[in-house]
Amino acid sequence: MRASNEMLTKTLNEMVRLQTSLIRTEKLASLGALSAGVAHEIKNPLNIIATTVQLLEMEAQVPEESRAQFATILEQVQRAARITENLRDFARERRPEIRAVNLQALLDKTLALVRYEMGLENIKSVTEFPEDPITLMADADQLAQVFLNIISNARDSMNERQAAEPYDQLAAKGWEGVLRITVRRRDGRVVIEFHDQGKGIPQEAMDKLFDPFFTTKPEGKGTGLGLSISHSIIENHGGSIRAASMPGEGSTFTILLPLEEESPGATDILERR
Repeated sequence: MRASNEMLTKTLNEMVRLQTSLIRTEKLASLGALSAGVAHEIKNPLNIIATTVQLLEMEAQVPEESRAQFATILEQVQRAARITENLRDFARERRPEIRAVNLQALLDKTLALVRYEMGLENIKSVTEFPEDPITLMADADQLAQVFLNIISNARDSMNERQAAEPYDQLAAKGWEGVLRITVRRRDGRVVIEFHDQGKGIPQEAMDKLFDPFFTTKPEGKGTGLGLSISHSIIENHGGSIRAASMPGEGSTFTILLPLEEESPGATDILERR
């Protein structure tokens, strides 16, 4: 009876996991079908608004107060345009370019995009990589998109923490503003961990973290698409992504991916999806 109960519990947990995954997949599929049309319809009026505002700015007798308002309008139009582009990218089906990828080199290249700006914000990155290269069969651009999204979220979270409490006070408490990226092999897979010292994620938000359009960022700071797209990319690569966090103590995002020698069917998995 004990063995049967354990098997039943395991089966029920697996059913819940599969149901959650199915619901998320259905949401993403529905959103993808809707996004292309919506993005196209929104982009045209945004272009008209932007062009009209720019023409008004060229008028010689426009008061300075109006020019400031024009700048605000253009800023919000550009933000709406970025959201539209995110929707178009989300809906666009692109054949994955599967090839051998040096994981450490890809992470270094992605970090290089933001390392300088992070340094200006009292944020530093620390990497712990194996000495020998780890090779994955993957779409390098898609993985870089996932890595950059997680790094950017960590950076935003640490900046929000510094906004709530000055850096000097945080440093006096031992806060270092570190984003630590760790790579290691485990059971035929590679484990990539991103640990930050940000403000953390509220526990009530954890179950919704990878849902489309859900975000914990302040209004105007995020679209809620980054993590849902990242989740889809990692699953399409035969891997998994999860998050752990304690409010006030930072967050850890963990990605598991099959190693090149363990995943001869990686291309088939991606093409079927």
